[in-house]
Amino acid sequence: MKLLLLLLLSCFLYSCALKPLVLLQPECGQIELKCEPKKWIGAPYDTSREAQQLSKRYYDFQCLKNLNTKSDEWAISFINEKDILVTNLDGDRQYVMAGRMDNDLSGRIISGVGIPLDGNVGSFSAVGKDLVFACSNDDDKSITGNSNLYTGKISANIIFDVQKLPAPIYYNEYVWTSQPSLSEDKSILFFSSDRPSGLGGTDIWFSILLEDGRWSKPINCGDSVNSKCDELTPFLTKDGKQLYFASSGFESVGGYDIFVSEISDSLWKDVSKKEVSQSRVEHYFSKCSNLRPPLNTPADELFPTCPGDCNDLLYYSSNQFSFVKNPPDDKGGFDLFVRRRIIRKKDAEVLEEMPAIAERKDSLNVDVDNLLSVSALINPIFNLEGKVLVAKKLTPIPNAEIQIKPVDKELLVKQSFEKYKTDLDGSYSFTLEKGIEYELTAQARNYFFDSYKLLVEITDTLFTYIKNFYIPEILTLRVNFPTDVYDAPYKYTLDSNGVETDRSWEEELDLIAQNIIESKDEILKIKLLGHTDDVGSVEYNQQLGKRRVDFVVEQLIKRGVPEELLEASSAGKLEPLQRRNKEGLSAFRKRLRRVEMQKITK
Repeated sequence: MKLLLLLLLSCFLYSCALKPLVLLQPECGQIELKCEPKKWIGAPYDTSREAQQLSKRYYDFQCLKNLNTKSDEWAISFINEKDILVTNLDGDRQYVMAGRMDNDLSGRIISGVGIPLDGNVGSFSAVGKDLVFACSNDDDKSITGNSNLYTGKISANIIFDVQKLPAPIYYNEYVWTSQPSLSEDKSILFFSSDRPSGLGGTDIWFSILLEDGRWSKPINCGDSVNSKCDELTPFLTKDGKQLYFASSGFESVGGYDIFVSEISDSLWKDVSKKEVSQSRVEHYFSKCSNLRPPLNTPADELFPTCPGDCNDLLYYSSNQFSFVKNPPDDKGGFDLFVRRRIIRKKDAEVLEEMPAIAERKDSLNVDVDNLLSVSALINPIFNLEGKVLVAKKLTPIPNAEIQIKPVDKELLVKQSFEKYKTDLDGSYSFTLEKGIEYELTAQARNYFFDSYKLLVEITDTLFTYIKNFYIPEILTLRVNFPTDVYDAPYKYTLDSNGVETDRSWEEELDLIAQNIIESKDEILKIKLLGHTDDVGSVEYNQQLGKRRVDFVVEQLIKRGVPEELLEASSAGKLEPLQRRNKEGLSAFRKRLRRVEMQKITK
């Protein structure tokens, strides 16, 4: 049965072999107590150095760099080959961050994602700018444990034109429907659900798009894909030939394993004729096969996905470090992993590079022996220029200081900080290396600071980038706290729209402390005013706002800010911001929770 935590919309989804797997809605489903998987027996992939040296092709398994934390990273969803959405868990809250892959093994978070829905949002399926995703119900607190599918569009880090998928995909408010996967031609949608008529637990279903634009009645994928246990997180490959998913049944290494089923041409023929039926399911999918260790472990593996050919590059999540005595510092809970197929260099040259060169020689009639590498023609440096301005007034700030440092901690040890001053008209210009992510901060006397992160990829052909800084006179710090909590913030700060930024609250306070310390001799007072949302009484929020602003003061003092400079007070809920048109209640309340800081100079 489900163990539901009211308000948090969380539940426990039990593996058949291991301790409970804790998932927030909508990444969880019904528990099937009759789950009795068989023990997987077979040969794991040999990942030893000796085997790799003898093989022309082999698999490499690694944990992703720069995207994992000690909290849970549930899923990675590809918008395209580089742009990604990462579903995370921070305390009791599930949220989504926008990011970008720098290479197969490493990515970086860019910002949060603005979604006009209240509730916990799950993994995404993207085809171009079109999205299908799941969200739990946060409106009716009497209903917990449910989830429904939505469509929307994405532009930058904002999701808009959101619509709930109606019946027959929608069943009722008590049924869990989640984890969608949309085909490249948008003609078929796979998802996981605990709706009636399944084989047991949560099953994988699919629906096809009909001529009139409606979705067909969902069809169960049958016993080649589903079991009496739970099947979750389906992923349809771009070519439509394979269905990857997680299951706690069949022949299991332990917990949830990742499986794959081959999809026959008969399914696509029936889809094209709009004649799919439950009676023909046995012809659509092959018996699923376990992806074997070391991809599957005695822990839980979920959310398989890939940006192209899954045989070459397959991403997934696993909580295997939860069973390690001393896990790495940046790992814990669920982390993101990748399986790569490596082709030895000499074989890759024969199989891939030579046909491409030959084709180009025939069609363009060029001397391939004298061709220069494209990367050799791209300038490895770029020029960054712009102005430092007072926010809102847009007046230039002369002699403002701009500090540049690499985000990578290893590079930070090797390189010293670079500092520049703006000209009399507030302008600046300097040269940086491509392929390195920088954090740039502009600050000035009497003002606070503006800061952003920037990475220009090595393959980028542009030489000049223009970026302005806007330094505020009154700094609004949006440290995002859980309800009724004042000393344990969520990881990321919020922007003026209530969307997560790419900066943690610790990093933000580091910048604020540095700004104050560097100009402390010119400061009379820093006034801090705490604000809360509109939930609760005036008296309660007055106290809560004061506790939260006191927490910020305490953190600044720990960072070296003189205590006598800081003056803290609370407005509670008495100075609310105006709610925007069509703004969700959750987003509005996130914007309300803030600390405003004003610098009073001598």
